[in-house]
Amino acid sequence: MICPKCGTENSGNFCIKCGTIVKDNTLYQINTKQITTNSLLESYFGLDYNRIVMTPANIAGGIFGPLYLVYRGCFIGAIIMQLIQIGLFFLLIPIIATLLPIMKPLSTYIIFAVILFFLQSALTNPIIIAHAKRKIIKIRKKYGPNREKIAKAGEPNFASVIIFILLMILIGMFAFYFYNTL
Repeated sequence: MICPKCGTENSGNFCIKCGTIVKDNTLYQINTKQITTNSLLESYFGLDYNRIVMTPANIAGGIFGPLYLVYRGCFIGAIIMQLIQIGLFFLLIPIIATLLPIMKPLSTYIIFAVILFFLQSALTNPIIIAHAKRKIIKIRKKYGPNREKIAKAGEPNFASVIIFILLMILIGMFAFYFYNTL
């Protein structure tokens, strides 16, 4: 029999290529093992699945912020979070200093760091999960539900963290030079 879905010639009642049940020229799709988004996310994150998908806040994301996002492969999310940090710095530091004029400057920066920690902790996991879902969709379009490719795509990347740190140092040096020449 020829499979009506993919055109492969088969001798049995199902297609050896696509898994479609072929019986009396009727098309049936095997639906016994539904691959869900959560199971694919579990393949993508591996041992980190519970810490990333099941918890609302991420301590490592709160401490390291954009570096943690780069480590997980979310480069655009890291850049956006870095811009948010810079914007919040220029927005919140004057507000905190104005509202609490009796505080010393160091206390102002500590309050800012605590606010930033909680904000980054809350935003890190949703950014990583959204990035993982987009990556899984791309992999499924190209390779099907290949769990090995999905797991490989979810592996952390240490080299990108080093490149990101060097990039931030260069940007900082440029900003310092530009600020001092004004």
